[in-house]
Amino acid sequence: MKVGDLVYYDAPAHDDMEAFSSAVGIVLKLSRTGHKTESAQVLFTRGEIAWFDTQVLRVAHASG
Repeated sequence: MKVGDLVYYDAPAHDDMEAFSSAVGIVLKLSRTGHKTESAQVLFTRGEIAWFDTQVLRVAHASG
């Protein structure tokens, strides 16, 4: 995963753990959070910006 990648974040929709909602965003920044772990700052299509562990994100399209 790198800056500029288009990513999906699959979050449970409401309180029903069976249904999931996907949010799409672009990776703005990466930060090492441990020896082998990273977090990504993501700008979502609704304008929200949030940090996530990269393990919970799926790359939809890698930047060139």
